Amino acid sequence: MAEMQSRYSIEAQVQAGPVGRLNALASVALDPQQLLWHAEEQGRFDPRLLEVYEIDEKNTLVRQAPAQIDNGILTWVVEGDFPARQERRYRIGLDTEDSPAVQTLGKPVFKDRVILTDMGKELLVSQNQTELGRYQYRDVWKPFFSPLYGPQGNVVRDIEREHPHQHGLYISYGGEDCLGVNIWSEEESLRPPLGPSGKMAHDGFERIEYGWVYGKFVQRLNYLKPGGYPFARELRTVHFYAPNATTRIVDWTLRLEDPADTGNRRVALACRVANSIRVRDLAQKSTDGMMGILRENGGKLENSEGGIGELASRSGEFSWLDFSGPVENGTDGIALFGHPSNPGGSGKYSCREYGVFTVGLSYPTEGFARGGAATFRYRAFIHAGDASEGGVAQAYADYVHPCRVVLGKEIHRQ
Repeated sequence: MAEMQSRYSIEAQVQAGPVGRLNALASVALDPQQLLWHAEEQGRFDPRLLEVYEIDEKNTLVRQAPAQIDNGILTWVVEGDFPARQERRYRIGLDTEDSPAVQTLGKPVFKDRVILTDMGKELLVSQNQTELGRYQYRDVWKPFFSPLYGPQGNVVRDIEREHPHQHGLYISYGGEDCLGVNIWSEEESLRPPLGPSGKMAHDGFERIEYGWVYGKFVQRLNYLKPGGYPFARELRTVHFYAPNATTRIVDWTLRLEDPADTGNRRVALACRVANSIRVRDLAQKSTDGMMGILRENGGKLENSEGGIGELASRSGEFSWLDFSGPVENGTDGIALFGHPSNPGGSGKYSCREYGVFTVGLSYPTEGFARGGAATFRYRAFIHAGDASEGGVAQAYADYVHPCRVVLGKEIHRQ
């Protein structure tokens, strides 16, 4: 039977609410030092002794859940199927640096942790011996994830000759409309509407962390006009989750100061999928008015309303948009979500069947709060199979309506 090492604990109830979930993320504000103080313990909290166990109706420990705490927020994985209207109970263990259990911890074990490693020009994201992706941040026009692996293989494209500015999973600003700064294209020369283009320049990492539930980095960026003049700054926080063998989640939180720019200030999450996932191939001109010919054994573009293909999804306001298709020996997909809390709402989707899709909105000046900044949240959800097989609708509901967590009223000593 499982045993907790911590001497102190508090219980938590997790409620699924009206949404069924699978390997959901549960989060709650928690101050371990304050809880220990209420237990009349004067020692300092030791994060190595943070434990989260699921318990049954007899208060017996069932299994330990992957968990980590950061900035006063405790997050863990509610493993397996979690039907709507159901509840699960957990026991959260806490202890101090002078606990006898510290002596038995031994060397840290990295198994199943999501680890971020700075390679100088890119961050390597891995779990155990498995590479999950790479975030390229230096000597590029705008930072991007490529490769980015689903359960079968890489789901995004790197830089290629055709549409070279569309690569990987990335944040873009502005657009090809000659109004304001364009950090969508990547052109030095004067080629309206493509260039000259601005850049998102890496200014440094404030934090790079890893843990049982997610890897995380906090990055400072300068938005530059074509001549190199900085017109905005962004603080970017990215969480990378791998809650199970078939799912990857990349969460973006952008705090952008009011850009000194009067044009199309569209802040968007964009993706250029791997060539094998594309619906159409630009190598040959189509006869149906679309960009490129339909590929044999190509991918599928699907939106939250059940629409299939580019014409059903271009410039639409949906909950989600998903691209899926052949990857190695199976099928993988990637969906993009905009959060309803963003200024102006979730955002509009744009897509082309040759492999690119985005979610975002052009934000007016009033979208920026007092103090000259606004916060935008996006999520990329990488999954096995198509949108239905990958549970994209369920994943979107879990994103915008997370589990409710209710903490117990007392801290107990074991």
